[in-house]
Amino acid sequence: MVGHVPDAQITVKAGNSLTLECLIKDSKPVSQITWFRGHEHLRLDAPGAPEITGYTEGEIVRAGDKKTLTCRARGGNPLPEVFWFKNGVRVQKNFHKFSDYVDNQYTFVVEASDNLAKYECHVINVMTTQPKKAEIQLRVNFAPSTVTIFGPDEAKVGDVISLSCVADNSNPPADVTVVINGQTPPGATSSTQKVEHGGWRTTTNLTVYEVRPTDSDLTINCYALNPPLSSTKIDTKIISVLRPPEPPVILGYELGRLLKKGTPQRLTCVSNGGNPLATLQWFKGSQELPTNTKHDSGTALADLDITLTESDNEAEYRCQATNSATPEPLVNSTVLSVMFPPAAVKVETRPRPLQANTEATLICESSSSNPRANVTWWREGFEVQPGESQISPGQFGGTTTKYSVKVDVTAEDDGAVFTCQADNRFGSTTHDAVTLSVQYPPVWMKEPQDMVDVTEGENVMVNVSAHGNPNGVAYLWRRGEEVVMAGSLLNITSVTKDQAGVYTVEASNSQGSSAKNVTINVKYGAIITSISGGRNLSMGTNVTLVCRVDASPDPDVHWRREGYDFARTEHKKHPSKNVTTADTGVFTCHAKNDIGDEAVANTTIVVKHKPVIDQSPKYQKAAAESGRNARLTCRASGAPYVHFTWFTRDNTPIEPAVYSVFKNRYVVEDSKLVDGLVTYESVLLVKNVTNKDYGFFECQARNPLGSSRTAIHLDGTSKPDTPLDLKYTDVYPANVTTFTVTGLSLGTSYSFNVLAFNNKGQSDFTKDEVKATTSSESHL
Repeated sequence: MVGHVPDAQITVKAGNSLTLECLIKDSKPVSQITWFRGHEHLRLDAPGAPEITGYTEGEIVRAGDKKTLTCRARGGNPLPEVFWFKNGVRVQKNFHKFSDYVDNQYTFVVEASDNLAKYECHVINVMTTQPKKAEIQLRVNFAPSTVTIFGPDEAKVGDVISLSCVADNSNPPADVTVVINGQTPPGATSSTQKVEHGGWRTTTNLTVYEVRPTDSDLTINCYALNPPLSSTKIDTKIISVLRPPEPPVILGYELGRLLKKGTPQRLTCVSNGGNPLATLQWFKGSQELPTNTKHDSGTALADLDITLTESDNEAEYRCQATNSATPEPLVNSTVLSVMFPPAAVKVETRPRPLQANTEATLICESSSSNPRANVTWWREGFEVQPGESQISPGQFGGTTTKYSVKVDVTAEDDGAVFTCQADNRFGSTTHDAVTLSVQYPPVWMKEPQDMVDVTEGENVMVNVSAHGNPNGVAYLWRRGEEVVMAGSLLNITSVTKDQAGVYTVEASNSQGSSAKNVTINVKYGAIITSISGGRNLSMGTNVTLVCRVDASPDPDVHWRREGYDFARTEHKKHPSKNVTTADTGVFTCHAKNDIGDEAVANTTIVVKHKPVIDQSPKYQKAAAESGRNARLTCRASGAPYVHFTWFTRDNTPIEPAVYSVFKNRYVVEDSKLVDGLVTYESVLLVKNVTNKDYGFFECQARNPLGSSRTAIHLDGTSKPDTPLDLKYTDVYPANVTTFTVTGLSLGTSYSFNVLAFNNKGQSDFTKDEVKATTSSESHL
């Protein structure tokens, strides 16, 4: 037992099938297999031939009827399986087993596809190698499912049209009839054609039918009758008989009536009659406009709502009516008259650029308007007249106005605003303005001072400002031909007197330039630039001392010399006439103004004369102890240069050539000028004085004008001589505590004592002496 052990128990649910397989191997001859259920011998056999009930051969059924076919199979062990097939395709597999037979009932609604269909019943069990079969073939009557009319949708009067009416698959063939407007036309022919499932397609053709003038729309009815089934199928088709509409009429505007821009306007296009009713289309010129056509009681209407613009003036609005019967559209049109103001004005100036002190032309042109605009020019509320107008055709059937005025412009007109106004009495005006740009050379806004006073060392800042057109004003500062600075600001740091003078500032642009002079007056202290004197003047000649001073402002200049009469002096000049030796001396020029310190400079007058030896006691003798050195000084005044010669007491000249005679004990130092004027001094140095040297030496002073001699005594040292040439100088005012002592000699030691007094008496002289020695040389 394949798949089961011996004496096995198999549990099977009632109603289910069970297959058992007995396999015997390797037997010869072939084994005979017998099955037993318990002790009962089981015998297997094939079922009998199937039997079909529910349909009789030749019977005709109608589509839509409900039909039940029954297939029964008797006998067989085991009982067989029973199945229904339609045209080879299984359609029912459910069957019922009884004790000795099996039934399979197939219930269905009869369709057209069941006509001539083959229904088979198949019976099979394990004892059949091929199914046992029984079959029937149904005959079904069925009506056509659809009837269809073929023909045009539209036709014109006089057209010859063809119609076809087709009834689809039916059994038996349908009778097809064509009816036009309730009447059966002559000349219709019918034909049938076999199709699938044993059915027939029936076609009725009406090839010639002329549309009559009395025909309105054609109602075509097609009837498909199938008497055995008491069935009638109908199709209906409407063929429109086309007729043109009446020409369109435009309502809502009377030709020539003036309209205003901005107002709403409705135009209505009406077209009566026609089949079908007309389709209306609005146009503005060649532009197609959105149009909604309404049909009402045999009339077509289309409203066009517009808000008027300037483009509507003299614009043609056209309504076009069409339907299938109009080979060409039916048209009507109207032309609107719309008043509109100028939308803008365009202004310009000529020539460009404008130049100061020339004639400018202001031009204003209005855009198109209807009626034409009146154009005017205004400045600061006043109309500019006269002007010239020029009228030209404009857009949208309007006119343009060009109006120009001529104006003499100056620099003051730069920035002036001129306004153009255009008015066509529509209720609003149009404006535009032009701001003049007049080119002119720079004009001073902030002029500098003519004179700027400044003290030397201070900073100078001079700022100027000018305006011009073009605005890029360039500034240049010059001093003479020299360019010193660029820009509107002249800035001089720590000015010097050399920088004083006239500065010219030039402001320039592309139109020209303007210049302004500024004098920089630098104030500075007095500077004595030169001072004249006189040397080696002959007696009786005239001489003028000149002190040249540079200062700003002018200084106070005067001459000074102690103990000298300057009554003849006139500021910078001091004339001396018939000069004498008394005029020889140092003259001082003093110059001062309000700026800085006083300037002082010295000059001299030297009057030629023969040497005059100073006979003062201090120069008439010298002293030295034996073995010491002695200095003998010979001082003389004279001009020109004074030459000295020393002589021994035996009148031997002491000169370098004979120094050796004196064993080089006598040496004459080089003579020198001691007062810077006319006083010269010569020193004889006697070394290692002996008693033989004591006595008189002679000094000779000479120049081209003559000579003088004096004897100078050399002796041993002794007490001082009695003072000579004592001078008294009053102190004024008496209460001053500082006093300048003048007239001192060169190379001389002095001592000073002071006493004080009042109306009660006087004090003693100071006990502490003030001692001082003057320089041996003059610094002049």
